[in-house]
Amino acid sequence: MIASRLLLTPRDMLRLRLTDVYSLHRVIYDLFPLPHPESDTVDNKFLFVDNGVKKGIREIVILSRQPPRDCGLHITQREVPDTWLDFPSYRFALTVNPAGRNAKSGKIVALRRREDVVEWFSGKAPSWGFAVSDKDLIVDEVGVWEFTKKNQPVTLGFARLRGLLHVEDRELFRRSFSRGIGRGKAFGCGLLQIVPAR
Repeated sequence: MIASRLLLTPRDMLRLRLTDVYSLHRVIYDLFPLPHPESDTVDNKFLFVDNGVKKGIREIVILSRQPPRDCGLHITQREVPDTWLDFPSYRFALTVNPAGRNAKSGKIVALRRREDVVEWFSGKAPSWGFAVSDKDLIVDEVGVWEFTKKNQPVTLGFARLRGLLHVEDRELFRRSFSRGIGRGKAFGCGLLQIVPAR
């Protein structure tokens, strides 16, 4: 896997017409060639997260199977060594699309309350190969992204989390790292940013 960092200046953002999460989705997808019709989908080839603007520069982190193409933007990249996923515990940051099924309607609905997000994430963590403690889990932000896709309005719930995780199933954890966590991956959710906990 290759970890890349895309830095966008205000001039870049103006030139690329970045106005919402869908326009960012378009820019990131343009960095990678379209897949062969019989290959994996594009979504399985890379993940990304928008880490926001600091000192006027927007930082996008990308995890991919192949390097992004050279498109005249400021991109740095490095290979993620296999041993990076061998530690027992990690500090992590993650943007997710937390959702649950409505008991009455059966429809999938976004979770908006922080305590619901914590309960959802803690409960789902074992299916991703790790465990988290509620006391080590911080929900920095819960919100919605609104954009238009093919002339249709779209609303996507998101939450930004950080904390400490402990690996319980190494293979599941590796798969979660490389394939992403939860829904909304096409719009910047699911990329597990990790640093080994000392």
